[in-house]
Amino acid sequence: MQKKTSKAKVTFRPLIYILIFTLTAIFFFESIWYFIFGAFAMPLYYGVNQFFTLYTIIDNKLIIKELFEKTEIPIENIRKVESVHSSFLQKHLVGFPKTHQIIRYNKFDDKPILPKKELIFNQESRELYFKD
Repeated sequence: MQKKTSKAKVTFRPLIYILIFTLTAIFFFESIWYFIFGAFAMPLYYGVNQFFTLYTIIDNKLIIKELFEKTEIPIENIRKVESVHSSFLQKHLVGFPKTHQIIRYNKFDDKPILPKKELIFNQESRELYFKD
C-alpha cells in the first residue's frame, strides 16, 4: 500500500481585487453594502476550500478531501488528466493559477484540481502519481 499526498495550491489574491473594488464602491456610491458583502463571499469560499483540500493516491484510488466533501475516484475510471488555461474569472475572482488541471473520469464527469505537485496520469499503464 503506497500512499502519496499533495496539498492544494492556495491564493487569496482575489480578495485584494475585491477589496480595491469595495473601497472604490464605498467612495463613489456610499450605500451598496449588500453588494460589498456578497462580493467577498465567493473568493473567500474558494480560498478556504482550496486551503483545506488534500489530494491522496492510495490503493489505486485518487481521494480528494475538500472542506465539506470527499471524492474517491478509482484509477480505472479516469479517462485523462489535462492541463488547461484558466479563464479571466477563474484567475481573478476564484483564485485559480494561470493553468490548472482537469481530471476527466467516468463517462461525463470532470473536476478541476489544483495540487501543488503536478498530477501525472499514464494512460497505457493506468498509473497515477504526483510529479516531484
